Amino acid sequence: MGSMMHSSPYESPEGALIENKWFKGAVVFIMPSSAMTPWSLEVHVHNHQAAGMPEGHAEFGSLSVADNSTKYKSIQATDGSRLYLSYVMPSKPIVGINEFEFTLHRRNDMMTFPADSSYTCDMYPWMPSMGHSSPNNVNPVHDDMGHYKGQVNFTMTGDWQIKVYLNKNGQRDSTYFDLVF
Repeated sequence: MGSMMHSSPYESPEGALIENKWFKGAVVFIMPSSAMTPWSLEVHVHNHQAAGMPEGHAEFGSLSVADNSTKYKSIQATDGSRLYLSYVMPSKPIVGINEFEFTLHRRNDMMTFPADSSYTCDMYPWMPSMGHSSPNNVNPVHDDMGHYKGQVNFTMTGDWQIKVYLNKNGQRDSTYFDLVF
């Protein structure tokens, strides 16, 4: 990112092509860009299956990234590590049971943000304007590549906080995602 020189959490494809022959990946930009500090994205492709194992490199500069602080959270864990939680689902919440998913990455240094599967999670949906929670939720568990999946039940439309509690080695950290629908 511009003169700041740091990376962010990302997912590289696991080598499999999806149906239309595109590789699928993801990036969590941990801060918005500005005129003085734009993001750039470097992509390296190496086909280990093709004859000659062709590879290529591309860089996309001056990416405009808006602030979207409701979709990711950065917390300082009790053990001193910096964690990044990224909201994935539900993208279109409904009244009733929704699949809930977020990713969890740990910052090793300014260039390395590996997925972290070492936590157990509790989830507590809370509706601040009405002062209540909801029943029949399923706590997220680690699925793959730092993705944690569970189920959240919204009993009505409005403003919700999905509180996430991260547990590891007898310590507990928390944050929440704001959601209005």
